[in-house]
Amino acid sequence: MPAICIVTGSQNMGKTTTLMDVVALLRRKKLPVCGLISPGLYEDNHRIAIQVENLASGATMRLADYQPGWDPQFPQKKWKMHMPAIAWGNAQLMACDPAGKIFILDEIGILELLDHQGWQAGLDILREKRYVKALVGVRKELVGEMQAICQAARILYKLIDLDEGSPEKHKISEDILRFLLD
Repeated sequence: MPAICIVTGSQNMGKTTTLMDVVALLRRKKLPVCGLISPGLYEDNHRIAIQVENLASGATMRLADYQPGWDPQFPQKKWKMHMPAIAWGNAQLMACDPAGKIFILDEIGILELLDHQGWQAGLDILREKRYVKALVGVRKELVGEMQAICQAARILYKLIDLDEGSPEKHKISEDILRFLLD
């Protein structure tokens, strides 16, 4: 039965870093991965942008820039998304064949779960159970929506909340790895 490990936590708690650590462990074991991950780009220890990476090919594109107040209608927005990067990411997901691979989908947030934009092709892969095991990073305030998707599609899931005083970071990654390989 397909299963998903959902990694959540507050902003800047290390969701993407945790996913990247697990991807590195999977690659060390020579296990195939596919999907998207969204690491930050840093300048002087400050995240200035987010890129999106196709884990199968290594191709990347700039996904967002840190620009607080860029949207006069919603001045609380800090990240300006690049719609061509979202279209590119969805095209990468549509071309992805997760059969026999661990499927990774990072940065599931407002665009995907509330605005029905963003990584919709990735959510389709999850809903349609076109994978055996998946690892997803979800914004803390939206984890309930991701759980509802899993429940509606009858998908087994494990939730790892990085805010809950979990053990050391490498132990979290190893716990996720065990779940993905069971």
